[in-house]
Amino acid sequence: METLRSWIIGLCAGALICGIVQAVAPKTSSGNAVRLACGFMTVALLIGPLKSFDFEEYALRLGEIRARGGEYASQAISGGEEQIKAVIEDSCEAYILDKAAELGIMDATAAVSAKITDGGNYPYPYSVELGGEAEGEQKKRLSSYIEGELGVPAERQHWSGEDEN
Repeated sequence: METLRSWIIGLCAGALICGIVQAVAPKTSSGNAVRLACGFMTVALLIGPLKSFDFEEYALRLGEIRARGGEYASQAISGGEEQIKAVIEDSCEAYILDKAAELGIMDATAAVSAKITDGGNYPYPYSVELGGEAEGEQKKRLSSYIEGELGVPAERQHWSGEDEN
């Protein structure tokens, strides 16, 4: 940081000196030579730090940054998929609870599990755990809604307290 500060101060001082010299230089060919020399000096001050720049170290650090960038990108994508999965699960649960209320199912509960298929890009509702006080016809109608609207077949819809067949 100190090196950067001293470089900026040197560059500003050189530019100030060049400005003063150019202001007092005559408008003749010798004045043009002075202006040219000031231009060269400014360029030299500008690129001066490059003589001590470690290009190998820079290349190493750049490679590390690129490698970490790939890791960060994959983490962000993975985190994004989990967020999408959670939103899909919550939305489907809200839909199921609304339909259950329409059907008169008391104290309905729904827990949706979403998953991504092999080769798929987005999660989809895979299974549903249901609960509440419901009669056979209410269960059938709710199951039909879930299968038709969410694509979860009856085999992957389970009511709490029911035995597996």
